[in-house]
Parts: sequence; C-alpha cells; structure tokens
Amino acid sequence: MSNNKNNEDRMKWFLDAKIGIFIHWGIHSVAGVEASWPVMAPIMNQTVFGKQPDISEDEYFALADQFNPESFDAGEWVRMAEDAGARYMVITSKHHDGFCMFDAPGTTFKITSTAFGRDVCAELADACSRSSVKLGFYYSPPDMHHPGYRDTSRKAMYNWTGQPERPDWKSYLDYMESHLRKLLTDYGEVAVLWFDSLSNYDKYDPPRMQKVIKELSPDTVVNDRLILDYDYLTAEQFYDLGGFPVKMSEPLPMYSSGDSTFRSINTLLSIPLVSGLIKRKLKAAYQNGSVPKYIQLEPDPPAARFQPWETSLTMNQTWGYNPTDHVWKTESELIDIMKKVNTRGGNLLINVGPKPDGTIPEEEKSRLVHIGGWIRENGYVESGLNDVR
Repeated sequence: MSNNKNNEDRMKWFLDAKIGIFIHWGIHSVAGVEASWPVMAPIMNQTVFGKQPDISEDEYFALADQFNPESFDAGEWVRMAEDAGARYMVITSKHHDGFCMFDAPGTTFKITSTAFGRDVCAELADACSRSSVKLGFYYSPPDMHHPGYRDTSRKAMYNWTGQPERPDWKSYLDYMESHLRKLLTDYGEVAVLWFDSLSNYDKYDPPRMQKVIKELSPDTVVNDRLILDYDYLTAEQFYDLGGFPVKMSEPLPMYSSGDSTFRSINTLLSIPLVSGLIKRKLKAAYQNGSVPKYIQLEPDPPAARFQPWETSLTMNQTWGYNPTDHVWKTESELIDIMKKVNTRGGNLLINVGPKPDGTIPEEEKSRLVHIGGWIRENGYVESGLNDVR
C-alpha cells in the first residue's frame, strides 16, 4: 500500500479523520459476553474483560439461533456517528468466533441465515454512501467455527490459535479470500480493512491477501495486523505515546512466537500457584493499554517520516455489549484522550457495543453526543507536528 504513487491522496482522508466509531456486534451480544474470547480462552476472558455470565462453547455458538436484531436501523447508526463528529465507522464483519455479519459465501453461520435474515453490512454501506461517514470492515482471520481453521471436534480453547499444519488449512485460506472478495466487491466503497490476526500473521499468506486487496480495491486503507505493506499502525486502549510514530526501517514483525505465547499464558492461568500473579499482570497490562513494541517514537520528526496511526478504545472495559460492565470513562476523560491522540497525529477509534436488538446503549450514545458537541464548539484537534499535513 505504502508504495502506491498516489499514497498521499489515498491517505489524506484518514489523516484528516481524527475520530471514528468502532462497532463490536454479533451473537455474543445476546448473552452479554465479550466477543469470541469466552470460547477461546475463558479464564483469560474473565481476567481481562471482567466478570461476565458463564457460557459454554455449545451455548455460545447456539446464540445464532436467538440473534434477531429487529430494532437495527443503519441510518440511525450513521446519524449517531455524524453527530459525534466521526468521519468513519468500522464494523465487525467477522470476529474470531466465525459468525459473519454479512452475506458471506461458504457458510450458513451468518446473519442472513438467522431469523433476522438481513445483511447489516449492506445496509450500513448504503447508509454511509448517503452520508459523510466512510465505512470500514473489521475482519478476523482467526475463525473458531470453520473446520479448515482448526479441528472443530475439539474445544476451541485447545486449538484456538489455528492449525496451519493440517491439510485442511488451504480450504480455510480459500474461504478467507472469498470473504475479502465479497466485502470488496459487493458493498460499495470500502474505506478501511481492519484485520485482527492476533499473532503469527504469516500463516494467513499475507502476500496472497494483499494481492486481492490491491486488485479489487487499491484505495482501501489497511491496518498493520495482516498485510506487510500496511498503511497505519494500531494501538489498543493506549493513547499517551509521548512522541510521534515514525516509519520503520525494518519490515513489520509477524509475531512468530505469538501463538506459543498465548498457549503458555493459558497453561499458566490453569496452575493455582501462579495463576493469581498471571491474572494480575494480564489485567494491569490490558487496563494500561497496549502499544506494539515495534512502534518507534520521535519528538518532532519531519512529515515524510511520520507514521499514520490509530488507537482503538472502549468507553467501559469491554468491546461487546455487557450490561454488567458499569466502569465507564467520563465525557471529560474521553475528550482528553481524543486530544492526546489527535495531537500526536493519530485517530481515535472509539468503540460501541450495540445491544442484541440493534439499539445503542444510552451510556455510549450520550458520550458520543457530548464528544460531538465539544467538536462543534471547539473544532477538531490538529496535530502538534506542524508539517504533517
């Protein structure tokens, strides 16, 4: 992406965006649990995201039969984003659980196969096309439901990092490519592809997926969690960088040890003598936010070296809808965070977890209204790097 001669034109809207809306929504909202993690790593899920209802893997996947968001209104969501001053919206088209929020080929584990029957991504694409808000798709390469990704006869907690050594892995990569082709072909202009590969990105054949993106939608802006030739870096729950990110001289690391690290953490969490210490460290690390170790910072780099970036942030402690999570950031805290991110040239992607009926929780809606009012009164916060634009 970064070698495109028109890269400055491609990236201009993103550099000017300042704020976007992240939508974590899916079958998990029916139970009020976090997306996917209760299936993948139950102990880690409770440690990082707080207390949630207990749910088995079978019960989790069966939530698809209950998912019927009859109050969903794409136009209302887009108006909410506009009122908040957001210039783009990114929705989870598929999270790690494998449930597709679009009419995905190759599966019936999708919203168009539920009683609801409608394609929410298509409706959002239509609403965004008639507004000032650009649309992006979050897409998870991990997939707990697809038999090509892992041996689904076993519980996901034992093989959730995937099994690329199996012959069936090729079928999963074909499946993943078919999804990217669908999303980049049938939903109009896709401003952002937001991958969430977790670790060991190379197992998803990044060159193959990058070729598809360049072929079908060369202007789409892509994050750093799959494609080597990415457009921007992502931080998670972290915003106080203390400098400006600069472009790296070396290629992005592929987290080659990430899968084994995840497995080791899961094992340690099951050992009584050390689980308490590991839980405290995990919770502290998550609540303090995470910024990739490879992000290089400088106090005042020239514009040519500035690395576009974005931080994604929850308003409470969880990404998905959780009616028991009442640890909300105040309106003032969110505005201060936005200012810190924007001053360093980054975008704030602020998360919303819609209810199972498709409506937005009042706590989130009111905070977005407050942020939008502040922006209308004060304007967007410009970068402290004078020549970055």
